Amino acid sequence: MTTVLLIRHGQSVTNVTQVFTGHYDVPLSPLGQEQARRTAAYLQKNFRIDAIYASDLMRAMQTAQPTAAAFGLPIRPEPDLREICAGRWERMPFVQIEREYAQLYDCWRHDIGRCVCPQGYRPAADVLMLAKQYGDKFTLTNDPDEAARDADVLFTDVWVSMGMEREAEQRRRDFTGFTLDAARMALAKPDCMVQHPLPAHRGEEIAPDVLEAHADEIFDEAENRIYVEKAVLAVLLAGK
Repeated sequence: MTTVLLIRHGQSVTNVTQVFTGHYDVPLSPLGQEQARRTAAYLQKNFRIDAIYASDLMRAMQTAQPTAAAFGLPIRPEPDLREICAGRWERMPFVQIEREYAQLYDCWRHDIGRCVCPQGYRPAADVLMLAKQYGDKFTLTNDPDEAARDADVLFTDVWVSMGMEREAEQRRRDFTGFTLDAARMALAKPDCMVQHPLPAHRGEEIAPDVLEAHADEIFDEAENRIYVEKAVLAVLLAGK
């Protein structure tokens, strides 16, 4: 069986100064370097490591270096493992972000969003229990217009997933009126992003013109599935 260990980088200099980092390339702090050495010692004592992958950013590579040295392995840099790009927030102190972008910052920290679905299609009970701890920061509604209003990002997915073919006609009837179309996009913020894991059923959960207008960001999201699928394949094929 293949075991995948996910290890966050050690403390960076911007963690110390409380600056939003994102793709900003910074080194580890002295404490972060010590954390990297202790991680390597723990891994060497408790695991057999066959390969090491890291973001190509300095703080991730420096975190991986002691482990690579301990096991005599190269570090394979993967740009796709980078943290999310924060745009204009990068290199900005958190206190400045909170002051200049108060509402967005509050949403980023606390607002887990709105979920919209027809009656009878509520999220699983354990998901709702998890969301309950966020109080009014999570909203469950049956009104797609309410969910779209002033949204920064809108997510959608197919109405009929693989294995649900027998329910297809019923689901299409139940989800009628839930299409993410131009009229619904007009309720969101002008720079609203659209996400869809693909493949899409044009004209059902998403209108063709909305899909085309947001294709770049949609394909970026769908691409991220590749890495999860690679990991699943590695685990499934490990026994061969």
